[in-house]
Amino acid sequence: MLHVAAARDVWKSYRTAAADVQALRGVSFEVAPGQFVALTGASGSGKSTLLNLLACVDVPTSGTISIAGRDTGAVSDDGLTALRRSSIGYVFQFFNLMPTMTVRENIELPLLLAGWSHRRSAPAVDKALQEIEMSELGGRRPAQLSGGQQQRVAIARALVHDPPLVLADEPTGNLDSQTGAAILVLLQRSCSARRAAILIATHSDEAASKADRILRLRDGVLLT
Repeated sequence: MLHVAAARDVWKSYRTAAADVQALRGVSFEVAPGQFVALTGASGSGKSTLLNLLACVDVPTSGTISIAGRDTGAVSDDGLTALRRSSIGYVFQFFNLMPTMTVRENIELPLLLAGWSHRRSAPAVDKALQEIEMSELGGRRPAQLSGGQQQRVAIARALVHDPPLVLADEPTGNLDSQTGAAILVLLQRSCSARRAAILIATHSDEAASKADRILRLRDGVLLT
């Protein structure tokens, strides 16, 4: 596979009560396997819109988004759900862990949603816990963890099903600088070990400096 994600002349518009808003204007790029890409830009630049397109929760107004070789605009809603579950991992700024589930259960959730049994998923969950150095904390619930630990669990959950693409929305934005730096190292190391590509949306120059490439958006336009 030459790329795990690609945008080709992508435009995205939204209709409001006042006017049509062009959120993205002719955006094109590719993300290769194992690549670490940072997406930067001011609020309103189109970062969230682009992340939603890459995460298969929306489709372009025109142009194409392809994930793992599939054009997202050419598949059904059920197909987009299946593509998200098989090919995409997502790390949120505020962790988005299930509060009533244990660490282990949170990590296992994507596998169960994909139809795996508990027996089949157990080795994958064990591996993910080892990668984030939390094998002894699998029985705890999110409220019993620090912010950094919760983000480690979120990373494990995003990677447990070995997706080719991992998206992260401000993954260090809710953490202090030292913890955030450690989370970036863990995310990069874990994705590299699995040959997954990472694309992070960030306002942090420090986080962006760790990336192999930086994509800068301004008013919906990808700057060169």
